[in-house]
Amino acid sequence: MSGRTARATRAAAKQRHDDINKALDRIYRQVPDVGCKGLCSAACTWIAMADVERDRIERRHGIRLEDRDVIEVAPGTFRCKALTQDQKCSVYADRPMICRLWGADESLPCPHGCTPSVAPMPSLEAMLLLREVLILDGDRPMVPVDMMRKVLSHPRGISLWKRMVAANGRGDQDASIEFINLVEELSDQDTQAGPRDAR
Repeated sequence: MSGRTARATRAAAKQRHDDINKALDRIYRQVPDVGCKGLCSAACTWIAMADVERDRIERRHGIRLEDRDVIEVAPGTFRCKALTQDQKCSVYADRPMICRLWGADESLPCPHGCTPSVAPMPSLEAMLLLREVLILDGDRPMVPVDMMRKVLSHPRGISLWKRMVAANGRGDQDASIEFINLVEELSDQDTQAGPRDAR
């Protein structure tokens, strides 16, 4: 590879990182700040995040947080590698979307009383922002937006959303499977109903 090609490749990679950072900043700004009191470190264990978030944390803080990459602090007790000795998040400014939603999503109230200064965001809005991050990561959304609305308005929908987010990468496969089953059930109902009468 010539010097000119290598420089062009590096410039393109830098531009891609810059574009992703701007997009993440735009998405993150839409989540209301909850005035975190820093009392939730017990919940900081296995943190699920998009690769673009993981890469950003590594570039800015020098910490690589892999899935299920935790420190065992006592037998059976794990903590996120980003927690400091005094149990504070060392990457708080760049924390992933899943961490930002605690207390900000109306269905995920903070157990320590941290609340946004504005009304908590509706769960659908939170889910759509999480979806935007995954799209940045190159994932193709499995569930269309209109179906997400139906799922979250279904009596089981919010409870499944809470279980999936609460699992936070710890593998509540049952909630994920139930969520997919609910999507399929609602899709089948739409199909059976057929096209709406256009009168």
